[in-house]
Amino acid sequence: MKVGYRLGVGNGPDSLQTFLKNGVSFSKFNSVKALPLVRNPLLYDLGLSFKYYQNLTAVNEYIQFLDKQFDLVMIMDYFDESLVLMKRLLCWHMEDILYLKLNERQDKEKNTVLTDDVRENVKRWNKADVLLYEYFNKSFWKKIENEGEDFYKELTIFRERKSDIKRACATNETRLQTVYAGKLVKGYTIRTGLRKGLQTICEKMAIRENSYLVYLRNKHDQGLQMEMEEDNETWDLEQHLVYEPVKPV
Repeated sequence: MKVGYRLGVGNGPDSLQTFLKNGVSFSKFNSVKALPLVRNPLLYDLGLSFKYYQNLTAVNEYIQFLDKQFDLVMIMDYFDESLVLMKRLLCWHMEDILYLKLNERQDKEKNTVLTDDVRENVKRWNKADVLLYEYFNKSFWKKIENEGEDFYKELTIFRERKSDIKRACATNETRLQTVYAGKLVKGYTIRTGLRKGLQTICEKMAIRENSYLVYLRNKHDQGLQMEMEEDNETWDLEQHLVYEPVKPV
C-alpha cells in the first residue's frame, strides 16, 4: 500500500516517528481511501466511524455496545489462551483449535526498535483503540479466572499438542511464501510420506488464508449446487398441493 508515501512521510526507518509528530488531519482522513485504518484500526473494523475517534463518550458507548454483541473477544497477544477459552465456550474438541503459525515476518523485518517516546505516541494516536483493548483485556482475564485452575492445565496440554502437530506436519526447513505482491513471509515445508488423513490436516493448516478462502467458497458452492439438485428432484414427488390455476368459464 506504501501508506508512508501517501501520508507524505516516506517509508524509511524514521517515517513512523515523523508521522507521529503531527498525525493526520480530519480532512485528509475523509479524502484518501482506506486512510481511516491509519488511526484506531480495531474500532474502525468493528464499525465505529472515524469522526467519533476524539469523542470519549461515543467511544465508551460503542465499547459497551460491542460488549453486548460478543460473548468472547479474543486477544491476539494471548492467542493460545483465547483459543482454549473459545473451545470451552463452543464445546469444541482440542483438535478443532490446533494450528500452525502463519504470516510470520522474516527475521530481517523484526529488527525495528521503537523508542519509548514513539511507543507512547502510538498509544496516544490510537487512544480509542487503547480504551477498547484495555476494556476487553480486563474482561478476558476475568473470564479465564472464572474457568478455574483446570484452565491452565488444559492450556498446557493444548500447547503440547500444538508442538506435536507441528513436528508431525512440518520439517525444520523454513521456506518463504508470497502473501501478496512483493511481500514474503515464513511458510512451512510439509513432510512427505504422511498418512492420508494427517497429510490433509497438515496441508489445511499450512495453506495461506486467501487460498483457504477459495477452498471454502468452492465447498460452499458445491453444497449449494447439491441442494438445488435435491430441490429439483423432490419438487414434483408430492402432488397434494400442486398449483391448479382457475379455469376460465
